[in-house]
Amino acid sequence: MLGGLARRAAYVLTEKGAGRNVIFIDSGNLFPDMTRAKDREKARRTADILVRAYERMAVDAVNVGLGEVSLGRSFFEGEEGQKIPWLSSNILDEEGKPLFRPYILKNVQGVRMAFIGLSGARVESMVRKSFGSDFAVVDPVDAARKVIGQLSDQAEVIVLIAAMTEAEIRRTVEANPGICFVIGGEGDITGSPSWVGRVPVLYSGIEGQHVGLLELTCGSVKGDIVDQGQEDRIRGEIDRLENRLAVFEKAHERTPTAATEKMIGDLAARKKKLEQELARVCTCKLESGKFLWNLVPMSSYLSEDPEVLRWMQAEGLEEGHG
Repeated sequence: MLGGLARRAAYVLTEKGAGRNVIFIDSGNLFPDMTRAKDREKARRTADILVRAYERMAVDAVNVGLGEVSLGRSFFEGEEGQKIPWLSSNILDEEGKPLFRPYILKNVQGVRMAFIGLSGARVESMVRKSFGSDFAVVDPVDAARKVIGQLSDQAEVIVLIAAMTEAEIRRTVEANPGICFVIGGEGDITGSPSWVGRVPVLYSGIEGQHVGLLELTCGSVKGDIVDQGQEDRIRGEIDRLENRLAVFEKAHERTPTAATEKMIGDLAARKKKLEQELARVCTCKLESGKFLWNLVPMSSYLSEDPEVLRWMQAEGLEEGHG
């Protein structure tokens, strides 16, 4: 994918009966920690190409994590650093103002969406080192509360893009009920969301091997959001149990035994439990407010871009260098 360089997540918002819009975001740490790079010049050239590649792909937002901060202030003030929309709600400049965009707003088929970016505590020392001692990283709980307050009348769906640990994400979400989704940048690869209360936390893994695809069907998200994937899995399991029940019930009609009677009772109990779980999952009474999360191998989702490959070859960069 783009010469193996670009690490990104893709998120899809759909609306029933309408077309499809795609929003491309990256949860942060697109770049490695430049302070630890063996060849800083080569790493910097790679970063420049990554930025150009993301610009070419029309990325909507990239959260600022440790890797981005390690590039230093000069990078973001330079031509390459200004080519893509950086996002951070809790990195402040010398005057206590957001150094980057604190949020972005997207109106997608009538659904007003806001994306906010936060980084965790481990970024603070790098910010002071790379930008200056007067720069600061605000506690993500407080930063989220402030920016969500600003967005209360502007967005129906608020998505947190987080370059934070699981513990930091949990603390932030629990203190800020306005968050609808979390796109995490430091979690393990998993095809299923984890949850903080009723808020799904989604990870696409590390090293850019997968694209995370979030398909959201909604008109207005004011209540719980249904995990369509979990709903489908439960319904499928119920169907399989019903088929097994039918087999054992027919067998029991022909030749009643204590063993088949017990099996029928066990299967019926499992089915009832799954139906109760399905009722809990499907709290949304309308066809809106559902999401589906999938991980797709990067190589199958995005093919290599010959133009980016030419850029790499011109810089003497090996494919896949991070």
